[in-house]
Amino acid sequence: MIEDRTYPVTPPSMTVKSGIITGEVVDLKVTERVEKGSDRIVSPARLTGTLRLENTSANRTVRLVDTGSIQKNHL
Repeated sequence: MIEDRTYPVTPPSMTVKSGIITGEVVDLKVTERVEKGSDRIVSPARLTGTLRLENTSANRTVRLVDTGSIQKNHL
């Protein structure tokens, strides 16, 4: 049987700012999958979280493109 082991990260969230974008990374945790009983690691530890982005500009738009980069547009 496989079980997930989750470990907390300190701090569990952080705020980041880059130009006109403000972001918050929340729910940070490390999870690994192990075989119950033998404690054999099935899947190595992974850091996961949720990224929330906000456009703080009053006169610019922002959009995410397929490459994961950010494009800025003037209104």
